[in-house]
Amino acid sequence: MLQKKHGALPTAKIRAKQLNLFNQYLNHRGIDIPNAKKNSSISLVLNSIVHKFAKSHAGDKPHDFFYDLLTEAKIIVWKATEKYLNGITKIEKDANGKKDLIKVNYKEKWNFYKFASEQVKYGLRTYLYHLNINKQHGKLPDCDTIRKLYYILPKFKFDNPELTRENRNKIISKKYNIDIRKIKLVDNFITQKTTSLDAPISEDNKKELWQVIPNTDNLASENNNNEVYNKLKKLKHTFLNRLPERERKILERTKIEEVSTFVELSKKFKISPERVRQISKKTFEEFRLFIIEYKKDLELMQ
Repeated sequence: MLQKKHGALPTAKIRAKQLNLFNQYLNHRGIDIPNAKKNSSISLVLNSIVHKFAKSHAGDKPHDFFYDLLTEAKIIVWKATEKYLNGITKIEKDANGKKDLIKVNYKEKWNFYKFASEQVKYGLRTYLYHLNINKQHGKLPDCDTIRKLYYILPKFKFDNPELTRENRNKIISKKYNIDIRKIKLVDNFITQKTTSLDAPISEDNKKELWQVIPNTDNLASENNNNEVYNKLKKLKHTFLNRLPERERKILERTKIEEVSTFVELSKKFKISPERVRQISKKTFEEFRLFIIEYKKDLELMQ
């Protein structure tokens, strides 16, 4: 628990909202934590993630270094909680005059959770890097350097989103006097995205193309007088015809039986699961822009 000089921890009501948002974020990322909703604090949720990840990659008894990283990550989480939530939460009177109505800027809260989750993710991957890949790369950065980079890299990226990865690494190398080759080595590993076997196709709470426009051939025939569906059907086919063959096949995956995850799709198309995820996300964003170009209301995509 943080000391009093850092300010009071969030109230039970705010913590409940935190936990709810964090659970939503985990669901969007395809991370399944049994009984997560029953936990009363984010700390317990983080521990659940840690133990699940550790058992999957490093056995039932993770190294002490792993717990050191986790402790640092949890401290960051609580400090960020105070900074973001206490700073953006205000109490107003409701219709009955009660002063317990909490107004929260959810965009700021979401940014906080993304940052906190990145901290935990970097810690986990740095641990796995240090523990499992030592023998594959010969001489590696020492433990203290890895630990320092685990904290510096995501924070620097979060604070300086306009910088490219190369420029970011150069600045970090000069500022902290760390060999840029070591920075690149660690950065290349901990920024690799893993894809769970249970990862859902949809990401970041965005619907897929075929959920947005479900079987427009049938819809158009059933709604001959519905200009919206007819227009969407035309736009969909126009957009698909502009795509390369592989992207078009991935977007048409619902026509493939018993395919529901990135891993299954990767086997079908013989590319990596992460590449399938990237193509799916990128192409769907292109479709959203395509709709905007035709001045269609985005509410049609809900």
